[in-house]
Amino acid sequence: MWFFAFEGLMSAAFDLYKAYPQSMVLLVAAAVVNIVVSLTVLRSRVRLAKRLWRGKKTRKLALGLVALRIVCHSALAVAGLAVVSTAAHLAFAVMMGVTTVTLLWFVQRTALRAVAADAA
Repeated sequence: MWFFAFEGLMSAAFDLYKAYPQSMVLLVAAAVVNIVVSLTVLRSRVRLAKRLWRGKKTRKLALGLVALRIVCHSALAVAGLAVVSTAAHLAFAVMMGVTTVTLLWFVQRTALRAVAADAA
């Protein structure tokens, strides 16, 4: 769960920062906690995460999420609905966080099924 929560937070980080610049302290603290937890308590999970990052689907997902953010912000700006208010940035942050967690869950589930099939 920590991985999903952290990745969801990081995908929402840009809009959280735009909505509340003081949230940078929270984002940096979350990154530090993630590093400490990854290097100590959840060392075996880090190996699994590295295996997931080697997969093409995970890299495509990461690039797709960056592209989604750029395309959405650009399309809204062209339509005259640029994301500039605090509420709009918070809504966008929630959308990006939920999208990221949902897609990562799907990719991880698919990868774990493939790993289990290889083991069998």
